[in-house]
Amino acid sequence: MHICCLYVVCNDREKFTFEKLGYVPIGLSYLSGALKQAGYTTEGLCNNVNAPIDGLLDKLEKKPDIFAVTIPSLYSFPKAQELLEQIRNKFKDVKIIVGGLYPTLCSDNVVLNKNIDAVCIGEGERAIVEYVRQVQNKKYYKTDNLWIKNNDGTLLKCDKSVFIDDINNIPMDRQIWNKWFHNEKMNKYFLVIQRGCPYRCLYCANRAFAEKSQGQYLRYRSVGSVIEEIKMIQKQYPKMDTIEFNADNAFADMDYFFSLFEALKKFNSIQSKKYKFEITGNCTDKLLADNKNIAEYLKEVNITKVAFSLESGSGEIRKRLNRPYYTNENIINFCHMLKKEKIETCIALMYCYPFETDETCKETIECIKKAKPDRTQITFMRGLPKTQLNEYMVENGIAPITLKDAYRYIKMAIMLKIKWSQLLGFINDIKNEIFIYRLMQKNKKCKELAKFYFDKSDFKKAIQFFNELLKTDTSGWIYGDLAIAKMNTGDYEGAIKAFDVVLSYEANEIHRQKREECLLKLKIKKAS
Repeated sequence: MHICCLYVVCNDREKFTFEKLGYVPIGLSYLSGALKQAGYTTEGLCNNVNAPIDGLLDKLEKKPDIFAVTIPSLYSFPKAQELLEQIRNKFKDVKIIVGGLYPTLCSDNVVLNKNIDAVCIGEGERAIVEYVRQVQNKKYYKTDNLWIKNNDGTLLKCDKSVFIDDINNIPMDRQIWNKWFHNEKMNKYFLVIQRGCPYRCLYCANRAFAEKSQGQYLRYRSVGSVIEEIKMIQKQYPKMDTIEFNADNAFADMDYFFSLFEALKKFNSIQSKKYKFEITGNCTDKLLADNKNIAEYLKEVNITKVAFSLESGSGEIRKRLNRPYYTNENIINFCHMLKKEKIETCIALMYCYPFETDETCKETIECIKKAKPDRTQITFMRGLPKTQLNEYMVENGIAPITLKDAYRYIKMAIMLKIKWSQLLGFINDIKNEIFIYRLMQKNKKCKELAKFYFDKSDFKKAIQFFNELLKTDTSGWIYGDLAIAKMNTGDYEGAIKAFDVVLSYEANEIHRQKREECLLKLKIKKAS
């Protein structure tokens, strides 16, 4: 069995990171490693949401039996659906399984896409191997972390989704991405040391993701397995000189942190050329109170860069966002401590909060001016599905971005001397938000018109708008109403297909009875 791991890049900045810096899709790299360990072959394929899809499948090394597609966000879902359609047209008998953040959080919507055969909920290293075996044997059954469409169209929904307890021995295969960038130009390796996060910030998907599966969400790799991967890096990538630890917060467990970094010090002590390390961690009040010489220690370990989040200079906003507790003084002092040890600092900010004001924006600017980080990274606050902040925005009818938000950002960028590339990134973010906002507005209009014509019994016009909706939204109610509309226009075959979709997802006696009516009427029609 040959599996193609297809990644839909979210935006131009991610494309740059992927192709120029070698930051590979970690999730699919782990899936590929698990598949190869099980005896299957894999290859990687990458598409940018802003790039044309024509000819993409011609780049395949061989015809896959299965496409494993990561859909990281709502932004990449429309393009992903175009890709799935193209895959289905070119390879009629291939199986398509999708996973990632968006399918995990919005599985109810994603699973009804006609081109999708299975959806992975949560972590997929075990699930993907089991699914490939089922495809190979042409026999499907319930499996943890999977929703699978059976041969008869029924949906096999897993009884539970579980987190993998031991993350030490999951093999990672980044080799499948080698053709997408030049290894000889890369000097940084991204190494995963943990999964999960101890915090539940309102704008983040961690809370929703943690609630989707059973088991411990925050897990750490053993120190020994991390060191073993670094030894592997030495052999496979001899020109690498920097390792960036991929972790939501390296300071979440200080006992683990010190154990790991003592091992790194020991490892580096016997190297002719020392590795440089980069970490991400929240600067909290407790961190600085309990570790007064933390910057000196980081220098000893050869940490050359520390990234951490301020998000907003307003303590009130941070409290409302459920951020870990820190003061602006903490951030300022931490930056000064790191600068003294010549460790690069990067502070992350977020803009376009629904409760941002000119005053809170000013507080952020003042804090950054005093902290004087080497680099400031500003990210756009997105309303991720199933997050508390997104629910708040939807309930209160708050638009994702306003002209005032844009004005504040540009003012902040000028005052903080943000690089031009970040301003271009902001423009790209705006484009994405406008695209999604227009899409949502279009969907809203289509829903209103579809329901209007449906209620007026103008079923032909209702069908037009239902079909338009299905290009981006595959919710069950659309298929249900579409089936009834087609039934009323005499398209019994089309109605039966639509009923099959909604019934495969959820049993509904009314839809079942309507389907039986269609079968009977179709039989009479053919007989006459």
